[in-house]
Amino acid sequence: MDIEIKKYFYLLFPLVITLSACTINVSQEEMDVTSEMHPLISEKTPVFSEIKSLFEEVDNRNFDISFPIEIEGEDCYKVVVNGKLKSGKTYPIDIFVLSPNADKMYFLNKETDTYERFYTIPTFACKTSPDGNLRIESIGMDQDGPSGLHSLKEIRIINTSTGDVLWSGSSFLTNEFLWSEDSRFVATVYSGRQWTETDIVDIKDYSVIHIPGVEDILKVVPDISKPNDDAPLLVFKAANWLSSSIICIQFQWTTNSDTIISGEYEYDIMNDKMNVKEIREESYG
Repeated sequence: MDIEIKKYFYLLFPLVITLSACTINVSQEEMDVTSEMHPLISEKTPVFSEIKSLFEEVDNRNFDISFPIEIEGEDCYKVVVNGKLKSGKTYPIDIFVLSPNADKMYFLNKETDTYERFYTIPTFACKTSPDGNLRIESIGMDQDGPSGLHSLKEIRIINTSTGDVLWSGSSFLTNEFLWSEDSRFVATVYSGRQWTETDIVDIKDYSVIHIPGVEDILKVVPDISKPNDDAPLLVFKAANWLSSSIICIQFQWTTNSDTIISGEYEYDIMNDKMNVKEIREESYG
């Protein structure tokens, strides 16, 4: 009896192997068909690379791509963007729709629950604090009335453990963020089409510190030309932290005499003192 069982086993074993191989091949074919139906749901596709290019700290972002959603008669790809917490859990950020070639992009306006096409290419700035406990990020978009351009809507600081929003403020066309080395302060740089400003958020109480401006510089250097009356094109941009409470600010403005004033100063936040390190006036006419 044992001999007969062994005989049948040796006869059936190759058949089992053959059937298993067939099953694997069929499954692979089904996967290939699925890929053809959704050719863009891949990290190598235009949609994925395009949406990732809009965000900083992409490792702290999750991109959930699905297909299809119809926009203006065209089947498009929906991209739900979430942020990642320390625990690996996610929290909602924004929702986009991209055409198959990623040449058309739409943003979900959560207030009207409609998709708006945008042409300006934003960068959703994001910087996690050096101690890893906080994250400042740009979220949302708004359409500017006069220009029709879409700008970033909001800046917020979240707790990376809970996802709680600890502070928020208005945003503009672009943002940049710089944390102090001890995570006590974060410089928020925001720009319009022809200007740039910087504020500093004190994490101790989430108060906003306004850095010295044109009038403060003119008090120190009174013989320098004043800004143009009509279009001064003011730029006050945080360059880097020199210590945990001293920051370097680069500044620039145009004058009435076809010249540009530019330079930099150091700002001691704790003592509220400005030290102009460099200033020059150059012709651009």
